[in-house]
Amino acid sequence: MNNFETNGIWFLPETPEREITGTLSFSPEKIPLLKLVGELKQFESIEAKFDNPLTYPIINGWLVSAPGKSEAVTLCNSSQRKEIKTGIQTSEIYPDIIIKGYHFSALEDIQFTALIVRYTQLEKWVNLPNVEIKATPSSSNPNCYREINVKQTIQEPIEIGKLNEFSISILDIPWLTPEKLQFFKFLGLDTTKLQLEERKKILFKANTPKNLDEFIKVIDLFQEFLTFACGQIILPDTIESCVSGTSMEYDFPRQIFMEIENSEKLIFLGQQVSKKEVEKYYPIKIFYQNISAQIYRPFFEENQILFRFTDIQENSQIILESWKDISETLGSILEIYMRVYYTPIRHTKDLFLSFAQAIEGFHRIHHNGKYCDDSVFDNIREELKKVFSAELKKHKVKEEYHESLLNKTKYWNEFSLKERLENLFKDEKISSCLPDRLFENSDAKDKFVKQVRDTRGSLTHPTSKTNKIKSKYIVTDSDLTLLTTKLKIILEVCLLETLKIPPPKIK
Repeated sequence: MNNFETNGIWFLPETPEREITGTLSFSPEKIPLLKLVGELKQFESIEAKFDNPLTYPIINGWLVSAPGKSEAVTLCNSSQRKEIKTGIQTSEIYPDIIIKGYHFSALEDIQFTALIVRYTQLEKWVNLPNVEIKATPSSSNPNCYREINVKQTIQEPIEIGKLNEFSISILDIPWLTPEKLQFFKFLGLDTTKLQLEERKKILFKANTPKNLDEFIKVIDLFQEFLTFACGQIILPDTIESCVSGTSMEYDFPRQIFMEIENSEKLIFLGQQVSKKEVEKYYPIKIFYQNISAQIYRPFFEENQILFRFTDIQENSQIILESWKDISETLGSILEIYMRVYYTPIRHTKDLFLSFAQAIEGFHRIHHNGKYCDDSVFDNIREELKKVFSAELKKHKVKEEYHESLLNKTKYWNEFSLKERLENLFKDEKISSCLPDRLFENSDAKDKFVKQVRDTRGSLTHPTSKTNKIKSKYIVTDSDLTLLTTKLKIILEVCLLETLKIPPPKIK
């Protein structure tokens, strides 16, 4: 999303006559800011201003970028900072969403049946180039080309699946349209310098009108999918749609003089000028904060991609449905994994603990991980509580600690992290997808499991004796980095397998 800072006129839908001048600033890594000269609302007293929440569901405005040129804009869910100033009164308002191109009067009116989104680096993930370059060598000089033909073939939309009741399709966007070429010629611009660029966008379409919040949820969900697939942050770059509204059109006779008799009727030298209300489509663009400048990398690393669209094209519908299921059932696990991209500047120990926790959580959700049936263990636990209670009293342990100690027995029936890793390695669906070079042999795998167990224990339960009595399986520095990388690979394999991507492709 491009930055902009534009002056304008601002008003509330319920009081359009009260217009305030101000400047709207937007940058994708910051909350949008509207600086006003004055107040949108009039307050009877300072107390009234501070007693009421300064929130505005809708603010309308006209952005003025050049003399005689203005653009309608709607700000959604805005909040105003409460402050007292001397001198010229100004106010700062922070909207959640900016919609350029149309004036909406209420939040419930902001509904669409489709939005078109261009994501950063989408073309690299789709991996279906539509530009072909053919060159004919010169007969006299083999190092030169006699003719170079550049051909762009616009492909039909590809529906790849559904998320949250929205169909999702890949659109090919031509690099040149008749309107664009005509515009260049009209302005006298050099058409030989038109930049050839492959562009693809994603169409989100609903069967019935949906509010903007629902669209943003699915846009963000698909963004997370692309980020996971590409192994790096992918962002929505442009969000577009159109809305229908009414507009007045006038049909003037072919004379050059006109006088207005009243607001409803136009008289032209004795001839009536016809006026009619017509439906018109207004193109709109949507802006909101979506990233921190500190973590976004403008360059793209091809070697970080886990899978492209062409790898999953045959069963993309199933994979998107699986992604929705993962976001619901493994939401916390996915969030831990995504921190790798959204919080990249982290200590290795933090990353190690996060991946260990995520794998443990994944196993707890997708595998049994119990020594015996819960009903059986409940009976065992009741007997244990009787014995423990008697022993605690016998050894005069403070009564206030009894309940806490007895509650710890709830987790005695669950596998340890070491046992969960071993169980994952026994799962053919997981083990068959692991890289062959991840472990040299079974001894290396056993050593890895013990290293994860003891290193995690030393970091989560440190004591004064930790450094004095050190297990040979506790790793640090470069060994910890390698251990963390292997955990990341195992977690990725677990998530990819849950997405129902075929094992050969995962491997």
